[in-house]
Amino acid sequence: MPSKTYKNISSTKRGKAAELLFIAACLLAGYDCYVPVTEDGRVDVILGRKLLIRVQVKIISETGRYITLCKINHSGRHTKKYNYTTQDIDFFVGVDLSSKDIYVIPSHVWTRYKSNVGINVLERLGCKNNLDLLENQVDAGIEPAHDAFAAHSVPISPIDH
Repeated sequence: MPSKTYKNISSTKRGKAAELLFIAACLLAGYDCYVPVTEDGRVDVILGRKLLIRVQVKIISETGRYITLCKINHSGRHTKKYNYTTQDIDFFVGVDLSSKDIYVIPSHVWTRYKSNVGINVLERLGCKNNLDLLENQVDAGIEPAHDAFAAHSVPISPIDH
């Protein structure tokens, strides 16, 4: 069966669908998930378990089979490109809307690439459908950068229902 394409759906809706697929997978894996109130920031999802983890979610290109690792704003005739840093986010996540595959990309991988990375590379590195990479990076002592939270850091405790 051919894979479904979503080109007739706005990029905003496709992006939100990708975020929600990732959030659902994280909730089922036992993470607390937080979503920023505004859409114009650099972080799409914040995960909580041991530490707060900042994630930028991207849609996998349907044509080129790659994930864009930068933010591109189109405003009239002008295009602005922003390259994320480890001060902005801890992980990129690429979501394939057709297959529902999720690619978790740790900072030691995405910082090696300028603007995009191919799915074939991520599959070789074990990033496909591997939420354990979120926990493994923390367990390996590669602590996510938390400058944005450091001044307001408080312990996170689960809410009993």
